[in-house]
Amino acid sequence: MVRIPAGEFVMGASQEQLDAVVEFGFSPRWMEHLDLVIRGATPAHTVYLDAFEIDLHEVTNAQYSRFVHTMGLTPPAFVTDQRLTRPENPVVGVSWEDAAAFCAWAGKRLPTEAEWEKAARGVEGYDYPWGNAWDPAKLRTSDGVSGRDLAGFDDWSDWIDETGSPSSNAGTTGTGAGNAAVGPAPVGSHPEGASPYGVMDMAGNVWEWVADWFDADYYKVSPERNPTGPDTGQRRVLRGGGWDAPRVMAYTWFREDFMTPPEKRDVTGFRCARDG
Repeated sequence: MVRIPAGEFVMGASQEQLDAVVEFGFSPRWMEHLDLVIRGATPAHTVYLDAFEIDLHEVTNAQYSRFVHTMGLTPPAFVTDQRLTRPENPVVGVSWEDAAAFCAWAGKRLPTEAEWEKAARGVEGYDYPWGNAWDPAKLRTSDGVSGRDLAGFDDWSDWIDETGSPSSNAGTTGTGAGNAAVGPAPVGSHPEGASPYGVMDMAGNVWEWVADWFDADYYKVSPERNPTGPDTGQRRVLRGGGWDAPRVMAYTWFREDFMTPPEKRDVTGFRCARDG
């Protein structure tokens, strides 16, 4: 685990950062979903967090398998898909409840959304964990998987059509069955993309569950110290972007809510945290 010191940071996006998502050129159907997501990233606001620790890496298949074996549980979804189940790969196909149960079993908990964002962008407020300049070599996302410069929605959409890797449903992504070229990378494969605190894979690879419920208006009323999200909701927040996501979803401030807690997808994983 990595210790994140107590202190303030700026959470959320500026108007310029929001504009970059819109300028990617998403289709109207995608924008129906993203309008809410983009609104939910504002206003940018200062948050104070007590010290905490967060996992250096996303939880792996090897780690999660020990939990399943010890507790006598059902293996995660996609357990037979060899592209997704290498021991050193991040576990996928885990519901929010399963992720929370693993963290509790390990003597930890899911990070709050604010903790996750601070660990990803630091007090510098970076767009990406490593800085503000896009670099597909520093993470596992659609540009690197495709080997192309997917600088706009049309480019990304063409890749979707060719590989079948992300889902065609707005706001969701998923794996193209049988395509060995797609999928997450072993955790820690991109050390040059580490966050200011040295935390790995905070952009790309797999979307990560955090503790908070999603509410597009929460930032307007969020407490200044140690926010934990709304008390109730329908969807939990996902952070970080996945291996098949476009570059603008890899922003450190980008929030997603495309899954309800019981759902299990092949692009979502998690990491744990604990009080520091």
